[in-house]
Amino acid sequence: MYFTIINGLLLAFFVFLIFVGIKLRFWAFLPINVLGIVVVSISLYLELNNLLNPINIIVLFAALMIIFITDIIFTFRDFREEITEIEARRLRKYLTEGISNEHFKLIGDEKLLKAEIEQHKNIPIQEQLQALEMFKMGNQAFIKGEYQEALEKYDLSTNWIETSIGFLNQSGVLMQLEQFEDALVMAEKAAEIRPELYEALLNQGVALEKFKKYDQALAKYKAAGAISPDENEVWFCCANVLFKMNKPEEAIECYDKAINLYGRIHEAWYYKGICLQKIGQEVEALRCFEQVIKLNSNYSHAYYRSGNILSKLERNNEAIQAYEKAIKINPEFITAWNNLGVVLAKIGRVKDAIKCYERAIKINPEYFEAWLNTGLAQDNSGLYKKAYVSYCRFLELAPSDMEKRITITRKRVDEIKNKYKIKTAKPEKQEVKRKSPKKKTRVVEKKVAKKS
Repeated sequence: MYFTIINGLLLAFFVFLIFVGIKLRFWAFLPINVLGIVVVSISLYLELNNLLNPINIIVLFAALMIIFITDIIFTFRDFREEITEIEARRLRKYLTEGISNEHFKLIGDEKLLKAEIEQHKNIPIQEQLQALEMFKMGNQAFIKGEYQEALEKYDLSTNWIETSIGFLNQSGVLMQLEQFEDALVMAEKAAEIRPELYEALLNQGVALEKFKKYDQALAKYKAAGAISPDENEVWFCCANVLFKMNKPEEAIECYDKAINLYGRIHEAWYYKGICLQKIGQEVEALRCFEQVIKLNSNYSHAYYRSGNILSKLERNNEAIQAYEKAIKINPEFITAWNNLGVVLAKIGRVKDAIKCYERAIKINPEYFEAWLNTGLAQDNSGLYKKAYVSYCRFLELAPSDMEKRITITRKRVDEIKNKYKIKTAKPEKQEVKRKSPKKKTRVVEKKVAKKS
């Protein structure tokens, strides 16, 4: 009897944890607690059928202990992120599916739209219900990723009753569809109906930023900040625009505002660190990158930038560790391989340095920096003929604005050529040209595509 009551309480507890996980969007809570329900259900089944024995009890108890420990770990991890009740309400307020890396807003809380609709007391109740129903259907379609369907439903909702939230959500869907001009129009309509809706100004700022109209975007973000100064995302957006406008001091002020409101935005710490680097405050920048790593240990660029600063500060062993962590996270991180080679060469590990440069070249055979560094390392190791080949490859690839390096390298190439009587390998050059010009064309086309 007591065993049944305990299992019943455990079942209710796991159901409660699943409910909390869904409400607060702690998705890691769901599978482990579903497993908990399965274990408790098996326990109840065995008890009711008199199949329990000491071995079953030990196995079930061990399974429950593992589930409880996992729950504790997840709870510590999620609540360590300082998700307050205010933050939880914000998560419930907005639709976030598929737009986690963007800053435009769609409101998912149906109560907010209902409150706005009820202000139109002169409109028949049936029309109010239709506007609300279309809005609900729009939310459901957006969550499923059916953006065109969502847009149509939000449009129908505003056809019944023009609401700021209806137009706001249309602007959000259009942003998701990359129709930024139309998104801007809808966000402006939302602001006309309800000037105090800071999300409408935020969406306008995001659309203008997409058009690289940074001054106008900044004005919208600041206006949103004046309405809702406690919204960290507004100040983060302000800072990002200032960063793009190459105003690091002003950007730092806005990043600080965002961080003071919610200190777990690792991107704010990261870009603040870059701004500090730009104004020569390397040590302060390093602290920012260290904070990024504490918040997101898989952020490879934070390790990379930490490595660059540590190398400048002659903290070479720490720099090596930072680059190695960046590479472990992203094995194709070409500049991290190159810079790791530079530090290894600096402390006398020239063979290891050459391996790093070779890895960078393997990732991108046209990476001229790595060819030059390979040549220098081979030259210092007495591998002059190999250095000659690497230097020549650098001279083929180096951009014309690297005039000083090109001049020095060309002089060294001539010295090696004359001293060791190296003949120019014309047949090899012709062979390279014959190899497949199409492949070279493809590489260039890919580079252009990445830049755009």
